Amino acid sequence: MINDFQDAITKLCQRFSLEKPKNNEGIFSLKVGEQGIHITKYPKNKILMFAHIEQAKIDCHATLFQKNMFSEVLLKPVLSQEDNTNDWVLWNRQDLHESSIETLYQKLELLSYSSDELLMGSTMTQKEKSSKGALMDIRHCYKN
Repeated sequence: MINDFQDAITKLCQRFSLEKPKNNEGIFSLKVGEQGIHITKYPKNKILMFAHIEQAKIDCHATLFQKNMFSEVLLKPVLSQEDNTNDWVLWNRQDLHESSIETLYQKLELLSYSSDELLMGSTMTQKEKSSKGALMDIRHCYKN
């Protein structure tokens, strides 16, 4: 069970053997592979993870609509477009007090995997995805 945002960040850092940030009040950012993933508390008592996806790297609009279709994956990220810049944002959110280190890890993994898929233009089926599995390569954390 996660107690608060600071506890969530501390446990994620421990999970990845990263040094705990000195100030994790606002946004905590990780570099997962080549993608920056940001974690914050928004709105109150929710934990939000998001990644900006460069529009130029998204080729197929049908893939975008398929990404947002409901599925059995409860923590599946949602793809949205920011209204001011038209940048794509991949995000997921859940209640902070219902989170555990396992669900946080799963959310981060799903976000990273979905981000990589979009950037590579992957159109693998759900069956192909589940047979391959997903492993994250956490490089380091950085401050905004």
